[in-house]
Amino acid sequence: MSQPGRCALFMSLCMAVALAGCTTRTPIANGSLLTQKPLAAPEKMEKTETGVIIPPIHFGLDSSELSSEAKKIIGQAIDTMKAQPKLYATLQGHTCSNGSPEHNRALSGQRAAIVMKYMVDGGIAADRLGAVSMGPGSPVAPNTTEAQKALNRRVEIHLYTWKDAKPAKGKH
Repeated sequence: MSQPGRCALFMSLCMAVALAGCTTRTPIANGSLLTQKPLAAPEKMEKTETGVIIPPIHFGLDSSELSSEAKKIIGQAIDTMKAQPKLYATLQGHTCSNGSPEHNRALSGQRAAIVMKYMVDGGIAADRLGAVSMGPGSPVAPNTTEAQKALNRRVEIHLYTWKDAKPAKGKH
């Protein structure tokens, strides 16, 4: 995809996310804004992991395009969230070490945003999703070979629930 086409696609994704009610904006390398919704716990609630494991969604070098395999994995997350309406998800975009930190931060944000858009288009409410741009800072493998770098070009879908917090024990 050409650079102007890629920019237009990303801007339309940001607009779609913004229209879905997202509020936090993070500047990216080309001066655009990545719009994200922070997931804040309701009052007197705590975040707990669900134990549901969604495989990472991998991307090509310098790409935020979803493969057919990526769409299947995201479909699993959509099905899980539809079956369990109390689940929320944080989408963490990652890159390998190729490129500048600014470019990688923008690219990892684009990856998280495209997964978020796919999930919203699949019927998941945007207020149940949050997108985070991680850049190259959290690799799952060393960035020494192309195979290892490919493992780091990913979006992780972290599913969790909000569960009633237990009251503190002590004298009242």
